[in-house]
Amino acid sequence: MGLRFRFNRWLFLPLAIIPIFVLLAIAISLLFPGTRIELNPVEAMRNLLPPEQFAASLPQLENTPAVLFYGSQIVSAIIAGYTVNALFAFGEEVGWRGYLLNTLKGKPFWKACVFIGAVWGIWHAPLILLGHNYPEHPQIGVVMMMLFCIFITPLHIYIRVKTKSIYGASILHGFLNALAGMPLLIIVGGNDLTIGATGAAGMIALVIMNVGLYVFDVHVTRDRVLVSDIS
Repeated sequence: MGLRFRFNRWLFLPLAIIPIFVLLAIAISLLFPGTRIELNPVEAMRNLLPPEQFAASLPQLENTPAVLFYGSQIVSAIIAGYTVNALFAFGEEVGWRGYLLNTLKGKPFWKACVFIGAVWGIWHAPLILLGHNYPEHPQIGVVMMMLFCIFITPLHIYIRVKTKSIYGASILHGFLNALAGMPLLIIVGGNDLTIGATGAAGMIALVIMNVGLYVFDVHVTRDRVLVSDIS
């Protein structure tokens, strides 16, 4: 089940994986027609906060430099990713990269990724249909979330294998939850199916990430985790 904790340098891998993913998602989002980047904290929060809360926050936002605003977002995401978010993600990871992965021992890495990712995506369906992640397209959003979960599962399983516990996957999951909203802060235009971490831009970014992970695993570390069976 991977419940044993042992300090491992791979526990710091999320500090590289998630920022790279978010930056790729932002860059690819800007390739879609009608999108642009907006770094002004006031404009970034205008459409994300309820009118009353935005009005109350406006004086502070106007006096906060963009570097400080986004820097604090990143620092907060790192702290949350390794603490409270990881704790909440742990409950899911016991199921996905704990129990479910354990039942797939002997199966090829990529088949395990597709199966676990699909189950994980379906598990999100009730929330997606209620408007979470894809408020403009909740029905199509169910399929999009399933694809997103499939594409990001290789990163979770890889870190699960390298850390020999689900704690690494929990940190990755928690850090993702904390930082995945960043593209929506600074990208103007597009819609929930195209931009951001869970939109088409995020899917393309994850394909690039998985290709990079394959090259890293097979040709750099030569551990060949991605071309082996789950053990």
